[in-house]
Amino acid sequence: MTLGSSDNLLVGKNNASKTLNFFSPTGGRLEIKQNERVLVSRNIESGQQSIGYDEFPTGIYNVTISVTQGNSVSVFEVRQVVNTSQFDLAVKDWDYQVQLGYLDTDVSKLNLGVDISGDPVKSVEFEESSRYFGRASSTYRIEENLMVGTGVTGNNDDIQLQVATKLAVGDWGYGEVTLSHLNSGGYSQYASLKVSPFFASYSQNDFDVEESNLAHLLYGKQSTTEWSLG
Repeated sequence: MTLGSSDNLLVGKNNASKTLNFFSPTGGRLEIKQNERVLVSRNIESGQQSIGYDEFPTGIYNVTISVTQGNSVSVFEVRQVVNTSQFDLAVKDWDYQVQLGYLDTDVSKLNLGVDISGDPVKSVEFEESSRYFGRASSTYRIEENLMVGTGVTGNNDDIQLQVATKLAVGDWGYGEVTLSHLNSGGYSQYASLKVSPFFASYSQNDFDVEESNLAHLLYGKQSTTEWSLG
């Protein structure tokens, strides 16, 4: 079961909830261009203007905003547009989700030594109730190109705290970092960087399955470190 703010309940409408805002001291002809490509062209009245992101193509790029009246230019600005699924909130807006669920992940068979009778122990033992979990998370878009988030996930055995940030740089770079810490002492971290046309990512999970069945259910049977380049 998932509960969320109204933005989370939008289906196919996220782009319409985001807007490019600017003020025009005069009426006239508005043009918004990506390089030489005209994205928006229409007559406007003077005052505050809001252009929905559903009028823009997806991607991260710069646009020029101009308002002309005859030979007079009343507005000329260069703005960055970050119109991707990773940045699905309006600037200065926040979102939240609350989840209750059941983790049906298979419990991995492990070689954990021997028990007090000398018999081999091949799996992590925990109560079925440990599969039930709760999660609460929140995200805030600070600027057009910057988002931050935090979350907490827990069951009857352990609690995981998480923080994350996403940053877009110009129309050529994008980075993301997620850090998680388990109350039992384990942690996970993920970082990715895209500098067009190259991409790199790094992830690490470090935990003890005997100390945290939550980590076992979320990440698998053992600690891992992975690199990816492309």
